[in-house]
Amino acid sequence: KAHSDEVATLKNDLEKLRGEVDSKDGAIDSLQSQVKSMQEEHTVVVAKHEKDGSTMRDMLASQKDDLSSELSNTRELHAKELESAKKAHSDEVATLKNDLEKLRGEVDSKDGAIDSLQSQVKSMQEEHTVVVA
Repeated sequence: KAHSDEVATLKNDLEKLRGEVDSKDGAIDSLQSQVKSMQEEHTVVVAKHEKDGSTMRDMLASQKDDLSSELSNTRELHAKELESAKKAHSDEVATLKNDLEKLRGEVDSKDGAIDSLQSQVKSMQEEHTVVVA
């Protein structure tokens, strides 16, 4: 009974870990989707700024240098923001991957423990059969 309780507990723990791994996979998918969305939004924003800048230069030739400088600064700012967002995403993904790897290691370890316990149970059953016979 104690062995079956322990095996049941281990199986329950294993299922919980599998659930956590699935949850982490979902989190990674969600983050990748967010990054793609942010990249698409960034592309739209940059395209809009470029078009606005071009229109302003055509309409306001006397302010060309000022507008060019502003557009350049805006691009630099967006590039820095995008780089920062990419780094934050990369760091978070790396952390999630590390967590997943640890969980997979725990799952593998628990699989080994379960196999060992099953072996012990089988051995004890065989010994019991020999003793009873």
